[in-house]
Amino acid sequence: MRSITGPETLVVESKQSEVTPAERLAVEQTRYHIAETLYQTSLVLNSSLNYEQILDQVLEQLYQLVPHDTASIMLIEGETAHTCRWRSYNSSISKGDSVPLSLNINRTSTFRIMQQSDRCLVIPDTQADERWIKQAGTNWINSYIGAPIRLRERIIGFINLNSGSPGFFTQAHLEPLEAFTKLVAIALGNAQLYDRGRQEVVQRIRALKKERNFISTVLDTAGALVMVLNRQGRIIRFNRACEQTTGYIFEEVKGKYWWDLFLPQEEVEPRKADFETLWLNQPSHHYESYWLTKAGQQRLIAWSNTVLLDHQGVVEYILNTGIDLTERKQVEEALQSQEERFREVISSISDHVYVTEVTLDGHHLNRYISPHIDVMTGYSVEKFEADWRFWPSQVIHPDDQAAAAVQAAKLAQGQNSEIEYRLVRANGEIIWVRDSARVQMHGSSQIVYGVVSDITERKWVEQELKTTNQQLQALTQRLQAELNLAQKIQQSLLPARQPAWTDLDLICYSVPAREVGGDFYAYHAFETKDGVRRFAIAVGDVTGKGMPAALLMATSLTAFQSIISRTSGPNNLLTELDLAIEPYTKTTLQNCALCCAEITCPTPGLEQWVLRVANAGCIMPLIYRAGGRVEWVEVGGIPLGIGANTEAGYTEATLTLDKGDMIIFTSDGVIEAMNAVNDMFGFERLEQVVACGPRTSAAAMLAHLQAEVRDFTGNTEPHDDFTILVLQV
Repeated sequence: MRSITGPETLVVESKQSEVTPAERLAVEQTRYHIAETLYQTSLVLNSSLNYEQILDQVLEQLYQLVPHDTASIMLIEGETAHTCRWRSYNSSISKGDSVPLSLNINRTSTFRIMQQSDRCLVIPDTQADERWIKQAGTNWINSYIGAPIRLRERIIGFINLNSGSPGFFTQAHLEPLEAFTKLVAIALGNAQLYDRGRQEVVQRIRALKKERNFISTVLDTAGALVMVLNRQGRIIRFNRACEQTTGYIFEEVKGKYWWDLFLPQEEVEPRKADFETLWLNQPSHHYESYWLTKAGQQRLIAWSNTVLLDHQGVVEYILNTGIDLTERKQVEEALQSQEERFREVISSISDHVYVTEVTLDGHHLNRYISPHIDVMTGYSVEKFEADWRFWPSQVIHPDDQAAAAVQAAKLAQGQNSEIEYRLVRANGEIIWVRDSARVQMHGSSQIVYGVVSDITERKWVEQELKTTNQQLQALTQRLQAELNLAQKIQQSLLPARQPAWTDLDLICYSVPAREVGGDFYAYHAFETKDGVRRFAIAVGDVTGKGMPAALLMATSLTAFQSIISRTSGPNNLLTELDLAIEPYTKTTLQNCALCCAEITCPTPGLEQWVLRVANAGCIMPLIYRAGGRVEWVEVGGIPLGIGANTEAGYTEATLTLDKGDMIIFTSDGVIEAMNAVNDMFGFERLEQVVACGPRTSAAAMLAHLQAEVRDFTGNTEPHDDFTILVLQV
């Protein structure tokens, strides 16, 4: 590539009568060379997503466009600009003689002017211009040009070019330098976006792994049985307590129906019915059932079922937590054969047993206190035998004494009662107990038979399960929030849905099937030349879904925006886009389908609009004529990024349009939309829907198409991105 050797090559056109053909040819050659240099620069800068590599390539490419003695890139931190890259093409100039390592922006007039105006600045002769402030070691600089680097809404740095020749830089250098700086900003923005996305992905993966390991540890160390089922009733999680109770290991039960493995035949259908009610989003419930172990033994399990919802509020999994009651049940059955007066109490719980008599005048007398109360409370049996009130006033936790008093009142009225409360042991330790009591009349007195069980461990397990459920819900919410953020970032890359064009009525609509997708649209209004107004519209569909498709979508959209203003004709645009994204798609094995149309408005010598269409693997556009006729623009081609059409190019169709004609562009997500019985929306139905649509405006037609597709699909979840553009001339 030849370089532009100095300002004398940037010829400013004089009046037409004063320019010779040779001079005019030189001007056009120079302009062509600038455009070609910028194009090659764009390819080089966008060939990498590494921020540091891009900064290195900036100075390598800059000399080809604007020659200089030295150049530097300074990035802003706070109110200071720091030199991060420097290069000299004059062997007699060192880095210290070119520019200080750091400069305060507010005290450096050139930087302050560029920051306030957001424009390039040229000082042809620094010795005669008061805007130039001399710095130590820069006396040799006689001509200067600089440009601010704007990334989105913020200036992040400056490009500085210096020359020892007075008058070397002129106004003619501003336009190519400004265009070059925009390319630099786009490349740095892409690199920044890529780096941020990569870091977020790494952080999310680490967080997910940490959460997964934590949850696995909690589930495997919990004493309760934990089993997670999918929508079909197949086992997808089976903790260590389940393995120990049933004799099966997780690998033996994974993916199998739980009722086929563990339930006796007579319980299969009732449990299936319970399972179906849970999928209808019914409240969780508790029940007991017998399970068959691998060895054929029966274990009685008390189950509690909880539904887990996805981000749309639909039941996704069922979390089953259970406690093995087999041993307790066996004890209860054994105690039933003992003395009759203890049968009612011992049949329920086997820990601390007490018998209390409530006399007719309301006095409470301890008739029996089991020795286990010493182990449970740390107090001797004698403490309780001497005073009935010692238990409710000294042992029951102060915060639970009121609830225990309510239970005592119920018992005094002859009502059976069960309550859970806390006890304060002699050593200060707090434990949870369940107090189950039944009342029998004995003459004029009431006899209360009660059992107090230590349920501290169960309470711990319940709290652990509650905490685990809360953590799972928080993780789900956090992941959904991050995906919503990614969707907002991708949507911000697309232009506005409706441009402020006076000649054409255009409206765009695009929504991904997931949070992020690969569909996109773009449009461009060319500069009016010789009274001719031209517009370009494009619809793109990247292969795949999710983050890979979103990245290729951003690359394709950036390439389109970079190439469109200097390319003539849709077929040439597709050819250049094919070359631009092929380096990226070679590594990702993706491609990009894109349909591009160019519309030329009527001129005094042309009373109709002219439509030119080229298609790289996208759905063909439909034309809805003002007279009511619908026709397809039959033009196609190989998708972009494959490289198959580099030499042959793309076929272009040319048609004329009359006032009121409409053009409808769609992605394949519209054609392939499915309803509940797997019928496809299809080309024929789209043509019929367009034919009966309104012709009042592009927005009215878009609303009509959206409503028809929505009525067709119903509540069926979309499987592909969905994009429609409607244009009316």
